[in-house]
Amino acid sequence: MFSFGHDLPRRSFPSIAAIDLILVVTLLAAFTMAPGQGRGLSVAVGQGAYTGAPRLVTVGRDAIALNGVEMAPRELLLGLIELTGTGGDTVVIEPMPGTSTARLVEVVGLLGAAGFSSVTVVGGGS
Repeated sequence: MFSFGHDLPRRSFPSIAAIDLILVVTLLAAFTMAPGQGRGLSVAVGQGAYTGAPRLVTVGRDAIALNGVEMAPRELLLGLIELTGTGGDTVVIEPMPGTSTARLVEVVGLLGAAGFSSVTVVGGGS
């Protein structure tokens, strides 16, 4: 065979590890599926004096209750509409022990989608 001098080292290209791909996909999902984005829902404490009828929503793992009465999500929204003057009236949410954060966010999202724009979370759940 012919020999034209020294063999040049091959240029190595950086490889993409599986963890890099997982990181990129996770970041894309986090930025594109951010909960509550653009809904204008405020979760606040101490915005002003609470007025009107009691509106305590208790959130459990598999159940939702309005003022101590367990009900389906649709019934909850109808009950809150009857108890509030406007969608800006404060709704108080209390997570029960063992309630996941995801479940709490699900219920807050349900209220936000129904037009309730002021939610106060009390208690710790866990």
